[in-house]
Amino acid sequence: MTRAELYSFGDWVKQRRLQLRLTQRELASLTYCSVPMIKKIESDERRPSSDLAKLLLVALQIPTADQESFLEVARGDHAVDTLAHPQAATAWSPTITISTSLPTLATPFVGRVDELATIDQRLNDPDCRLLTLIGPGGIGKTRLALAAAQLQRSRYVEGVCFIPLAAISDAKLIPDAIAQSLRLGLSGSPNEQVVVYLRRHPMLLVLDNCEQLDDDLHWLSELLAQASGVKLLATSRVRLRLEEEWIFAVPGLTQAVSLFAAAAQRVKANFDLEREKTAVAHICRLVENLPLAIELAAAWVRIMPCAEIAREIEHNLDILATDLRNVPDKHRSMRAAIDHSWRLLAPQEQSVFSELSVFRGGFTREAAEIVAHTSLLTLASLVDKSLLHVEVNGRYDIHELLKQYAFEKLEEANEQTAARNRHCDYFVAHAEKGERDLFGQNQVEALSRAEKEIDNFRAALVWSRESGNMVAHLRLIIALHHFWFGHQHDAKQYRIDVLSLEDSQVPANLRAKALYAAADIQLYEGNHAAAIPVLERASAIARELGALDVLVLTVRSLGYAHCYTGDFDAALVHLEESVQVARQLNDSYGVGWSFAFIGDVMLGQNKLELAQHYYQDSIEILKPFADVVLHSYVCCSLGLVMRRLQDYERSKAIYVESLKLSMQAGIQANIAASLVGLAGTALAEGNPLDAVQLLSAANSLINEIAATLIGHYQTEYETHSAVARSLIDSSTFEHYWALGQAMTIDKILTFIGVQMD
Repeated sequence: MTRAELYSFGDWVKQRRLQLRLTQRELASLTYCSVPMIKKIESDERRPSSDLAKLLLVALQIPTADQESFLEVARGDHAVDTLAHPQAATAWSPTITISTSLPTLATPFVGRVDELATIDQRLNDPDCRLLTLIGPGGIGKTRLALAAAQLQRSRYVEGVCFIPLAAISDAKLIPDAIAQSLRLGLSGSPNEQVVVYLRRHPMLLVLDNCEQLDDDLHWLSELLAQASGVKLLATSRVRLRLEEEWIFAVPGLTQAVSLFAAAAQRVKANFDLEREKTAVAHICRLVENLPLAIELAAAWVRIMPCAEIAREIEHNLDILATDLRNVPDKHRSMRAAIDHSWRLLAPQEQSVFSELSVFRGGFTREAAEIVAHTSLLTLASLVDKSLLHVEVNGRYDIHELLKQYAFEKLEEANEQTAARNRHCDYFVAHAEKGERDLFGQNQVEALSRAEKEIDNFRAALVWSRESGNMVAHLRLIIALHHFWFGHQHDAKQYRIDVLSLEDSQVPANLRAKALYAAADIQLYEGNHAAAIPVLERASAIARELGALDVLVLTVRSLGYAHCYTGDFDAALVHLEESVQVARQLNDSYGVGWSFAFIGDVMLGQNKLELAQHYYQDSIEILKPFADVVLHSYVCCSLGLVMRRLQDYERSKAIYVESLKLSMQAGIQANIAASLVGLAGTALAEGNPLDAVQLLSAANSLINEIAATLIGHYQTEYETHSAVARSLIDSSTFEHYWALGQAMTIDKILTFIGVQMD
């Protein structure tokens, strides 16, 4: 066929398939689709989906330089003549024969398109002679290796060969296993005869289940050195630790919901994914998209709804099991799969791994060394054995099901109390060490560090309460109470813990600080009146102890609380005292903070020029401290003053500055307050439709964190919403409200014309 005769994408695919000597059935097998689908693509009745197009470019051996063009033509974005002629893509050898020694998968292969493309690319690299797919038991290494081998088989003169190694532990028996899979008749040493054979027969060998082999793997290196046409694709839970080895860590399955649905429909023909989708997604999250666990969980849909399956998984690892007769022992349950990995560990590694199960949401090397008494070498060994994984930020984590199993082992050894105590002690000290940074120049970094450890902080708080260690519990609440401003759904429980505490349980100084922290949480919640008696108790203790560092905090918050209950005279008395105490302590930061709240009092009394004066002084004093959370709050309040003074341009500019600062710190309550302020300015300028979208976006952010707006902004939000409703009809309001609800942060920035620095 000439280039002029090549008039469609379907023709191009057909000619390329014929040039590669593939039947339609073989191409369908390589791309995991049906023969009718291949026929429809070649006859131009259908275009391939994005995933199928990616599989086609691998199966049709499209050169790297042409792959993007191929995908664009497949989508219909470009004409077919942008592709090279099919016969120009690869010189095909007529002597190639295809081995059929790959096992047939018992169930359909789901997803893994991107992983297959990456593996295929590595196997095509001349420098990659040994590629090991590593991952925990049940991650789908064997299925992925078989799928990758299918795509590779036409590139080898002798095709590919699958060698199951699960039944052997002595690496010296590998040549025998290869000879058996190749059906070689041996008359002497298999080591030499297999090498001689493979030297003459270039092929891809798939070595499956290598983790239990002993360390004597040098023969594989010798094979690669002497048989230049051979490549090895291995699956293992551990690295083979050979110089030639390349690693591909198999991730969780991104199409986990699809796999669950396919497995569920095999046992319950009328399984309705649409009705169960939320619960199925929850199951997939619980098992962190581990394919074996997903299939084992899906088998239960025949007798219980998915929500009940999820609840069982949360408390009972043993639900993830099967009674199917032809499933290998180590895949009959998640416990069996993990048992296999556990037995590969040395006793010291078992101890460390079980102690690491007390962490939540990952951990640092430093934390592991202190809590689990481990070293970098042991952590590396656990990573190599697929029991830990290293995240892109350098933190370590354990798959949730592995963690559940490891914690059971910790309980069996009766070591859980000691390990959880060490975990709690570490994170109390960690929080107190970083507390000062939550208020200064390193605030953004400190908030980010605290965010990474939030699950560990929660675990330490739960354990300290359960174990009766109220001193540790309060120390952690106090150290983090400024951080809880961004997590008000957490803060409520910690406030209850403090307020239910009996005075005799902890030292007076600690009790005063804890009461202050609890009252501050009440202020975050908008419970200003309820916070006043708590703050009065805290300030009384501080006065009795002469603890000025605590007194300055309590009287300042008393001033803020009285301001928002409308008692401006009492508010000024407390705030002026807080300024005096702060100056006595040479605490200019505290003075700036108090000035901000005095500005709130002036604003509440509609003394706008005085409010402007105090806010500007506060910003100037606080500038060297770079406290973006407090700075954004003061800017928000100053923006409100400027709007009431009808300086709309300056008001808008200040609100934008507040928004940027709030986004920099990641404090959604302050972001929402800034948006409410911008909505007020939009209303003042006669733009009610813009105001509705901004108010709706603010509402969405606040609902997401189950919080309330701070300061004046709850009243402002209610007032602006009522005004906007009065200016436009109900259907228009609802339409623009829906648009605001759908706004992401990026869309909000685009909407108001702001670019982050």
